[in-house]
Amino acid sequence: LANPAVRSLIVDIAASPTTIEAARDGLVGGPYDIEDLVRIGLLSVEDGRARLAFNYLSAGDQRRIAARAAEDARDLAQRIIGQRGAIERAAEDLAATPEDRRRALFFILGCMALDWEGLAFTEEHGYRIGATVTGDGFAYTPWMKEDASGISRRGLYWGSHNAAAGAFTFTTFGDHHSLPRRALPDLAFNKEPPFALSALADALVRLREGSDATQDDSMVSYLTDLEYVQRERGQLTVAIPILSADADAAVTEIVGLVRNAIDAWHTDRYSAIAKELADLTPGRHGVPFAVVYTEVWHYVFGYTNLYLSEARLVADPYAPDSRFPGFVPVLWHSSLRR
Repeated sequence: LANPAVRSLIVDIAASPTTIEAARDGLVGGPYDIEDLVRIGLLSVEDGRARLAFNYLSAGDQRRIAARAAEDARDLAQRIIGQRGAIERAAEDLAATPEDRRRALFFILGCMALDWEGLAFTEEHGYRIGATVTGDGFAYTPWMKEDASGISRRGLYWGSHNAAAGAFTFTTFGDHHSLPRRALPDLAFNKEPPFALSALADALVRLREGSDATQDDSMVSYLTDLEYVQRERGQLTVAIPILSADADAAVTEIVGLVRNAIDAWHTDRYSAIAKELADLTPGRHGVPFAVVYTEVWHYVFGYTNLYLSEARLVADPYAPDSRFPGFVPVLWHSSLRR
């Protein structure tokens, strides 16, 4: 898709299926042919015409998805807010202050439940198709979206970045408006940090437990510069949520409550959404809606997370005092994700 001739052909076919001969002419002299594009899942050939076989979304498609998701997500958010008492009781021991608990819930509700569990649930129940092209050791879904002016993803919290750090995992979860994120593990993706992620995780866990006597001063300075650690009245305190293995019962209960809401919401809403959005560009080319639904679901749970933050059930990453605008960094024990 980075090849100009391929990209131009895809855009042309998106507007209208074309003959195989015309499609071949569009690729003459380039490194790829029609068979390549069929093999990797970009095109299908039916009755002598080339059609799209993947999730190409025009600017108009994206606006329609966003508008429909913004409406339906309010219902999902209300179903979750209806469980507020149970969710907050389960989270009581996760952090010392209400705001710290809301940061932890931003990750548990928004990332673990709506994002990870939501994607697993929708695929498991056939609402969504995951990888569309599979082979020996690989599985992927091709994707292409037209640059669309006027569509803001600020506050649509749907993106997690993760890296293992010993027994723990560093995660940032938030919107894509705030990229790049000055946090871990994002900083390690392009440049090796001065300390191993496992050593940084260990230092944070020990600091949270009140043990700072043996800390490496340079490591503490690094974590302080990242605002993962702050010094108050001469004491070092951890400024990000840390979820240990002891959080398992709380996480299991909260994710279960959200999964039930996701289940009921899909029973009530999915058919109408699929019907309304059936004629998006991929649908007009015969691509199943379940392939397109991966994008739709991201908008739905992205808006849901926005509404949950507005209701102050979870943290607002754009609050005036937020140290990490647009996202929340978390360190969590890897056993919490099954």
